[in-house]
Amino acid sequence: MTKSILIMQRHPPAARAGQEMLDMILAASQFCEQFSVLFCEAGVLQLAKKQDLAIDGWKNYTKAYAAFPLYDIHACYVDQAALTTHHLTVEDLVLPVKMLNPNQLEQLIESHDAVIRG
Repeated sequence: MTKSILIMQRHPPAARAGQEMLDMILAASQFCEQFSVLFCEAGVLQLAKKQDLAIDGWKNYTKAYAAFPLYDIHACYVDQAALTTHHLTVEDLVLPVKMLNPNQLEQLIESHDAVIRG
């Protein structure tokens, strides 16, 4: 029986943990049949179209999110409250996502067998 995994990306782009979570997501796309990605807290900033990490001395690894469809990664969700907090809309993101309210977030988390909070 295949277990479903939810990977939660909570880190801002200018954090090593953010890049490590991206690596984990890409690896999961190759080895896991049922997994989803939730961008929450400062993790929603990973998907912002207009950002330049080079200013802060970081390699701009966030461009890889736009390639998710090539990795067959389609179950991507974003916390509606986090978007609001960071003054973003789904149109500001590099990737098509489903926006979730608090009740939907809870249901998403409960629907997975394992949750990786990064």
